[in-house]
Amino acid sequence: MSLNLERISEYKRRWSTARELMLGPATDLMLDLAVGANMTVLDVAAGTGDQTFHAARRVGPDGRVLATDIADEALQFAASKARDRGMHNVEFRVMPCEGLTESDATFDAVICRNGLQYVSDLTKGLAEVYRVLKTGGKLSVVVWSSPERNRFLSQSFAIAYRKLNIRPPHADEPWPFRFGQDTALKSALEGARFREVDVAAVSAPAVFTSVNDALAFQQLGAVELLRIIDRLSEADKASLWREIEEGLRVFEHDGSFRAEGELFVASGTK
Repeated sequence: MSLNLERISEYKRRWSTARELMLGPATDLMLDLAVGANMTVLDVAAGTGDQTFHAARRVGPDGRVLATDIADEALQFAASKARDRGMHNVEFRVMPCEGLTESDATFDAVICRNGLQYVSDLTKGLAEVYRVLKTGGKLSVVVWSSPERNRFLSQSFAIAYRKLNIRPPHADEPWPFRFGQDTALKSALEGARFREVDVAAVSAPAVFTSVNDALAFQQLGAVELLRIIDRLSEADKASLWREIEEGLRVFEHDGSFRAEGELFVASGTK
């Protein structure tokens, strides 16, 4: 599975409305909990930068947002969009969460949307976030909740694991539902010394015009799922996608497609 600028652009163009319905409310809450005018903000695992741009608008021209990720192509796409929009208070750098190069106590806030669950060394990553935050600064994150509350994605992963005859990840391993247990995210942040930790559940429905559109969304943008499927032969990939399509039909009713989903939004203070 190749992540490139053309693929990213197509995904963003086709599915901006569906992504906003799915991720918008949780993103707004994440920013409400941490980001304000004139702040210096770090966006960890920023990806293609949707939440980065929202944060940049909130901090204003006298604030600054540094967006980091390990995926250079995603940051290139985000940087090009920032240039197109004339946004001068945003910077993009390839950098892992576990190895932040910024100085101690640099940022007023750190945000992370759907990236914390993939950090390979969570203890080190959270320690780095804590280090670069100013005293009293806020960390605010968005992650998926449990597989049971996100069947649109989780059942597709289950089909892929079965097809490849591999075990699903353990609860403490990187995968989309790493923090699915109700206390896992709170425990992780408190274990990293954050105070006043709070976790809220936010609805994140997957809404499409048809099952075909829902399938196309996963085939283009479900990056972690695609990395698993990429191990298969072309014939086995085609067979697996047919199984996934059949599984998605349970969410199609009366000519429309809707699968309920859920995200956790958590915040903590240094």
